[in-house]
Amino acid sequence: MFQEMHVQTRELLQTIATLEMYRDQREVANYMELAYLRLADHPDQARDVRMTAHSARTQHIMTAGLMKKFTVTTAHIVNTLIPMTLDAVTELQSGEVVKEIFGQIIEIAEEMKIETESTQKRYLEIQAQIQENMASVSKRNKYVVDQQKKLGFQMEREQQLARAAELAQEELNEEKKRMEEELKLLQSKREQCWENTEKARIESKDSSSGRTFLDTALSPGPALSGGVKQGVALSLVSATVNFFTGLFNSDKRSNNFSKLMDAYKESQSAVDRTSDKRLDVIMRMQTQRKEALERLATLKRLGNETVNLGNVESLREAHAQLGNVDRQFTRIIEFWSGMSAALKILRDDTTASKSYLLQIENPKHADRFKKSIERAENGWKFFGRICSDYVQENDTEIYSLYNFLSTPIDNMGTRARANRQHELLLKIEDDINNTYPKEDD
Repeated sequence: MFQEMHVQTRELLQTIATLEMYRDQREVANYMELAYLRLADHPDQARDVRMTAHSARTQHIMTAGLMKKFTVTTAHIVNTLIPMTLDAVTELQSGEVVKEIFGQIIEIAEEMKIETESTQKRYLEIQAQIQENMASVSKRNKYVVDQQKKLGFQMEREQQLARAAELAQEELNEEKKRMEEELKLLQSKREQCWENTEKARIESKDSSSGRTFLDTALSPGPALSGGVKQGVALSLVSATVNFFTGLFNSDKRSNNFSKLMDAYKESQSAVDRTSDKRLDVIMRMQTQRKEALERLATLKRLGNETVNLGNVESLREAHAQLGNVDRQFTRIIEFWSGMSAALKILRDDTTASKSYLLQIENPKHADRFKKSIERAENGWKFFGRICSDYVQENDTEIYSLYNFLSTPIDNMGTRARANRQHELLLKIEDDINNTYPKEDD
């Protein structure tokens, strides 16, 4: 019966909403204090923020009162209404009695819904106050607010550029390493080409040395040899190839030397090109180093300026957290509304409800209904425990969260304010880490 109405699901959602609301309320207090600390140079606006924080604390206390009502209501349902329902189903087997009990639960749900809506409305009023605070700060020092936005964008941009520069630096290091290896290889090839060219030049020079008068006197004249020089003719005669083939290959040595010289020149050009590329990489690395130092200086400057700026960023965060609180109240209101609507369907005399409740009178379904009621009972107990824990935790933490209201900002020095801001940021970070799951969870 209760299972078909998804009571457990609604109770779980309400429990989650309660937990998230408590975290959001903590963040409201933290961000309100941050806003108060950062408006030290704007006393009028700081006073207004302080008054808004007083309202937030009051409403936080009122929310604890609402949770106490939830706790009492849950205890009444668990200790009274559920046992009555269980008795009506298993012992009396009376659908009419069950409908009467449903009527009581409906009244409770609608009352809790009205109480929650009233609390939600007061939180909306605090949101409106914070919006007025934001408008006041903007009007008081629009330049400061605009500058803060620019600083935020610049910080993000500089950080993105720094990350991109790191990747580019790694690529340049790899490119530089590759070019140095390539340069060594090309230099080695160039030296080899030079050695081969020198060897060919020496061999060519030696082949034309040692000539005497007899070479001319005893050799056939150019006319008899067809104009072919003696040395060339001798090489052609001693060769195993056709005479005419040898004739046309007579310039092979000089052509080979020319090719070797061309290869050496090309290898030298390759070395020069690679050296130029390597120098270009080094220059780019030096440029990136200069830009990285400039970005670091900018980040330091922006960080120092952020501390002294009067801005509304913390107010925006407090406003956002109040928006989250509003959403949690909406979920709780939907829970009570859903429960009331579901029970009304079963209570009212509709064909479907009559058919369903008549099954209570059937003994073979008694165990099924009993288990459904027991599951609902466990869900209510869990929700009641969460509400009770909320009240206890709130009673302990509320004064600590809003302790800053007891210390006027005028009594705090610059260093004390900066240290407190740092503590709050670490506190907010801890709350985030303790609330949201990590990637490896």
